[in-house]
Order: sequence, then structure tokens, then C-alpha cells
Amino acid sequence: MDYNKDQSYFLAGLNQFQLSKSLFPV
Repeated sequence: MDYNKDQSYFLAGLNQFQLSKSLFPV
């Protein structure tokens, strides 16, 4: 497992989550 690639995927998912939360506040 490539730790750096795994971390980048995690950060990308986190950014996507925060972006969706800011675009569609519940």
C-alpha cells in the first residue's frame, strides 16, 4: 500500500465532503 497515495485519496474525500457541506448546508 502506498501511504502517500492513500493519504491523498483521504484528503480529496475530505475536501469533497466539506465542499458538499458548504454548497448544501443542512
